[in-house]
Amino acid sequence: MVFLVASSFMQVACAADSEGTSPNNQDKPASSWDDISDKLKVATAKGLSKLSWGLEWLGYKSGFGEQCTFSSNLLAEALFKWTKRLDHSDKDSPSGLLVFRGEDFSDNYTNPVSQYQEQIKSRLAEHLFRCSGKALVVFDEVQKVIPHTLDVLTSAMSSNAHLTYHRGGVERRIDTADVVFLLISDIGVAKMEQLLIQYDDRRHVPATQLENDVKRALDAQWTRLQFGKMVRQVVPFLPFEPQHIVLVIQAKLDQLSEYYQGVYWKSLAFDPALAPHLSTLESMLYIERRAVVRGVDVRKVFAKYGARNVETGPLQQLKSKLMRYARPWNPEAQFTVRLMPDERTIEIVACVEARANDQDKANEDGGGGAIDTLSCVSRWQGEFT
Repeated sequence: MVFLVASSFMQVACAADSEGTSPNNQDKPASSWDDISDKLKVATAKGLSKLSWGLEWLGYKSGFGEQCTFSSNLLAEALFKWTKRLDHSDKDSPSGLLVFRGEDFSDNYTNPVSQYQEQIKSRLAEHLFRCSGKALVVFDEVQKVIPHTLDVLTSAMSSNAHLTYHRGGVERRIDTADVVFLLISDIGVAKMEQLLIQYDDRRHVPATQLENDVKRALDAQWTRLQFGKMVRQVVPFLPFEPQHIVLVIQAKLDQLSEYYQGVYWKSLAFDPALAPHLSTLESMLYIERRAVVRGVDVRKVFAKYGARNVETGPLQQLKSKLMRYARPWNPEAQFTVRLMPDERTIEIVACVEARANDQDKANEDGGGGAIDTLSCVSRWQGEFT
């Protein structure tokens, strides 16, 4: 089965089960592959669509590498019980997940279509062999792939699902009926932005109209993509507005705090004003769209690259300061990152509990006594860009 997620952002997405529960908040599925595949269809059509409206933050918890979409990781976590350690990393990935990136197949100068097709077939065949033919195959930023490259997947996505490849000079065939293909693209973004401007609140955008507009944009690409008509379900994701970027940053800050708790620090707290401030840095790019709606000039601001540059922008700056100025690491230290009153300067403060003699208590009780005090020191002050 094939799903295409049309989105103006590639990094942040979430799936819910048929009852709207995030996959990370439920036990690993014990049902059959057919059952979980049906569940995935419901999750994609209902859960992804619901969350794509941005009515509330997705609440994701992902330990997967930043180069892959959160959506693919969460869907894979719902599908596969086991995980595998990523190469050259301390992070794990669901065992059945295979991710291709469109930028790896985008050279339209030498146009190596045959070479790209062999790479795709080889990686997919090897992955399916290890996973007994059950897999979630993600193709991120599919719009970057040069024309005809993905035609190699036509048979794998067809009703007679199979993949033919050569190994050791022998032609082999592998069944792909139990493979879920998830294609992620930014096709239709302009249509989404035009539609959003027409409404004060994205909750008022008619879902049917949104899906139809995106579908028409996809239809215009199908001649180029060839495999487009095999897509089972199209799930549009609305572009992020500034308030959504604030929520993304706050979620990333919470992740950072929890991931190294007890290793680098006892706690890492953040000023409530920090996430809104980080969302306005120069490294976070926004675009403005204008339209005249019922005689009124309307403007809306969208994140130019969605949430993709949250990690490479403000989060990277924060991590670099922590890595440099929070050393030596102390699992008993309580760190706070706060925004100073000038609303530009950021300060990193480290506090450690210390035992101190209390002479008054000793005299009162007729014996020795000690109390805990909190000793704090500013590790760094400065501005992010």
